[in-house]
Amino acid sequence: MKNIVKGIVGLLLIAISVGLIFYWEIYGRESILYDDVLVLTQDVKKSDVITEDMVAYDKREGHTIIDGAIVNLSDIIGKAANCYIPEGAQLVQEYFEDTALVLKEGQYIFRLPNEWLRAYPNSLRRGDTIYFHEISKDIMTPVSGDGIDHVEQYRPLIKDEAIASVTVAYTKDSANREVITLSEEERFNGSSKINEIEVIVDVETVNTLRKSVEEGKVFILLYQ
Repeated sequence: MKNIVKGIVGLLLIAISVGLIFYWEIYGRESILYDDVLVLTQDVKKSDVITEDMVAYDKREGHTIIDGAIVNLSDIIGKAANCYIPEGAQLVQEYFEDTALVLKEGQYIFRLPNEWLRAYPNSLRRGDTIYFHEISKDIMTPVSGDGIDHVEQYRPLIKDEAIASVTVAYTKDSANREVITLSEEERFNGSSKINEIEVIVDVETVNTLRKSVEEGKVFILLYQ
């Protein structure tokens, strides 16, 4: 009787072992050692806007997942690729920009000469849309390049509609570092003062601004 019981117990242990091995190989390994990451389901070119049908979740072993890999759809949908990304690649935020910040054909990064500017808000940041309003260059003194913010004192002089609007690509300080907002709650709490502004333009916009300067105008920059 004891031998029969031992045999049954032995068979049960073998069956359990086989079952555990089967479960580990089919389900356990994936659920414990693998994590979900977002990957592309197709090649993406620079400037392509990401939609839901372009991405899918894929399980990867934890040690193969790159630092900063995107795991939330909301972090990527509606963004534009700033470079070519192959199908199956793990995704990080550095591959994407807001659509307004990705250069399209015929667009360039252009640094606004400080002598063209009379005033601008020191709270300007990358991605803002700025509007160029003309005033005579003989009115008061030019922007010195240290982030002077005298927009309010010039506002009564603004009579006409903006002659152009562009997207800010970078705001930089005197050490060529990007000026960023240090507090999510308070935009005016910047990392430093703005020394120069780089914008996304086409040739036509640059020519419009240059013609205005040649006619004795400078600009007050406003943003919404």
